[in-house]
Amino acid sequence: MDVWWILLILIVRTVAEQSESKFMNNGTGLEVMTCVWPFAKTPSENCVNILIDRNNCGKISHKCNATYKSCSGGVCSVAPAIQLIEPKIIYQGALNGSKYYGEFDVNLPLNITLYDIKTNYVIVTPSGALCLGKCSYKYSESILPNMKGFSGVTAFPFVDDLIIRNGTSQGIYYKVSGKTPNRTLAFEYYATLVLSKHQICHFQVLFFENRPNIVQFIYLNVPDIGSYPAVGVQNLITGLFMQYSFREPHAIMSNMSITFDTKNNNYTAVLLCGSKTCTMNEACVQNMCIQRGRLSFTAHWPQRKGRGYIIVRTPLNHTIYFGSSRNKSSIDQGQHEQVGNGNQVDNIYWPLNRMPPKGSYKICFSTGSLLNGTDKSPVTVTIEIRRFRQRMETMSRTFNRSTTKLNACLDTSDTFIRSYSSEEKEQNCHFQILLFESNPGLIQFIYLNVPDTDDSDEIGVQNLESDITDLKYSSSQPFFMLRNMSIIFDTNQNIYTTAIICGSAACLIGEACVQNMCIQQGELSFTARWSQRKGQGYIIVRTPLNNTIYFGNSRNKSSVDQGQHEQVGDGNQVDNIYWPSNRMLPKRFFKICFSTGSLLNGTDKSPITVTIEIRRVRRLMETMTRTFNRSTTNVTECLETSDTFIGSYSSVICEWPYAVAPTATCVNILIDRNNCGKVGRKCNNTYNSCSGGVCGMARAIQLTEPKTLIQGAINGTVDSKTVFVSLPFNITLYNDTGDTVYLDLYGVSLWP
Repeated sequence: MDVWWILLILIVRTVAEQSESKFMNNGTGLEVMTCVWPFAKTPSENCVNILIDRNNCGKISHKCNATYKSCSGGVCSVAPAIQLIEPKIIYQGALNGSKYYGEFDVNLPLNITLYDIKTNYVIVTPSGALCLGKCSYKYSESILPNMKGFSGVTAFPFVDDLIIRNGTSQGIYYKVSGKTPNRTLAFEYYATLVLSKHQICHFQVLFFENRPNIVQFIYLNVPDIGSYPAVGVQNLITGLFMQYSFREPHAIMSNMSITFDTKNNNYTAVLLCGSKTCTMNEACVQNMCIQRGRLSFTAHWPQRKGRGYIIVRTPLNHTIYFGSSRNKSSIDQGQHEQVGNGNQVDNIYWPLNRMPPKGSYKICFSTGSLLNGTDKSPVTVTIEIRRFRQRMETMSRTFNRSTTKLNACLDTSDTFIRSYSSEEKEQNCHFQILLFESNPGLIQFIYLNVPDTDDSDEIGVQNLESDITDLKYSSSQPFFMLRNMSIIFDTNQNIYTTAIICGSAACLIGEACVQNMCIQQGELSFTARWSQRKGQGYIIVRTPLNNTIYFGNSRNKSSVDQGQHEQVGDGNQVDNIYWPSNRMLPKRFFKICFSTGSLLNGTDKSPITVTIEIRRVRRLMETMTRTFNRSTTNVTECLETSDTFIGSYSSVICEWPYAVAPTATCVNILIDRNNCGKVGRKCNNTYNSCSGGVCGMARAIQLTEPKTLIQGAINGTVDSKTVFVSLPFNITLYNDTGDTVYLDLYGVSLWP
């Protein structure tokens, strides 16, 4: 009998240790519940997971306020929460750690059917696949049908390079709801892209007991960078498959739903928009469907009495608004769409089967009757700009009083918000290769367009059958390739020459082409350009060392601040200030100004728009603009209060997750308590640290300004990595002495 009691106790103990909570005898005969980490006991005697519970985040009774959407890793977070209520956990970062690849077997309480295959056993993977047959446990994105480790029937809701991160509520969940025979099975995936912890992929996969052969994908959140997942379903037994997308940017969007009918081999895709659904040719704005077409400009503002109106002036100088809702031009077929009763949203769009004209659009907004009622408080209007297969852009303006120009849209209109260029923004690679009959041994590469990114491929020529193996220009170095660049390789002399094609001239590689003129770009340059007209204008730059450079003071005498002015042509289109390539830049902020000089003193007194181009070596060019309506008075100074002022620029460059603070230093906004999530946002005394850009209750690093070896905010999730460290002094253990150690997550060792 004693043996049976021992066996029974062992069984009970084993079950209890594997559960979320366990009961213990307190000596009074009463059972007391305890909870196993990360579960903690609430006053109502429930066990809650304090790593993910919004009402008990990090500790019991610490409730996340409405600012936050979830509790992740014990910290209130702006990341979305799991939508399923009390789901079954298949895998979770807060409980099980990080997961990049693998597969999880799931036995279901009901059968699901896809392609007439019925089963209650499925396999799911962190990379976004759900299999009714064999599943690839590694990331295996491919055009469908995908045979890389898959067999039988597979659903691909979002196959991409995904990871479930440690200490978060990211994971894979499922739940069965409803009653037989109308039950619904929902899987929920919550992960991020491997390359960025901020790019959240959050979606559900639904099966229906009373609708066999149907599967629905619902996308709660997808990255806004134009992710390229494989999406579809397949049956390798019969060879049938349906592919919705593969490496198509912005084909999958947040709040999108795709329903696949594997019986009839078709699918439907819609956008979920409040209580209604929009077609894929539409967009959801303020819970209303609007036409997005090939290009759309949508104005929205907080609901109030009255109506407002968006106004767009096209590159062909047609003005579209509620009173002129459609152009008669066959080559400029933008049109106005009234959305609802017009008190929240107004829209102008070009249909999908029409090409918007290329060039600059002017966007304006008439406050109409919005500020004429009893509510005369300022109204902020946001413009959403959508392009087919491109990321949405926005611009906004706050109106403090009613506008007077209701049907015009010019730079000088009181309705004016901003201009928008419809020129192609896709990252196209466009180049030519030239060979010459009269010049044997020469080959020329001309780069008509290269992407505005820091990526660069290897460029050169080679001959594997000779002693001269190659002639290399670049080896994956950033910004080595520029638009309008030419490289001529002479394989006879084994040399090459480079130039920038600039109209009828050719610039050196250390120069840039602006308005068909070569300008010095050096280590840093500020170049002002404007439309040609009589007179001259002048750029003015005040350096971090408070030296002012302009045409009348063209060079500093300071040995540590050697910026200089360069007159370009006759000065009626371009003006330039630069620091030579062999000079160090002063740190902190530069102020950039522009004197209109004599540009507005002649017969042409129309406004003039000045663009400042800022170039740094191996960096993407930045720009800033300002339109001047009248002549400036301060022609030799540059302060924020000057009528010449355009903007400031920091010579300190910070790579993510660092950002430039007002002190011109780099701060890690993922962990800095005084700059948490963004510069200037300080965590109050309620919080102990900044973690992942969110003020958190977790304790902060105790060392003051330590050297960072590995950090999750910088290096991402790390489960196996060795770091070698050279110390400034020797340490001794077991009579072994050295100044080099190697560390991993398991400990520290002296390097022999």
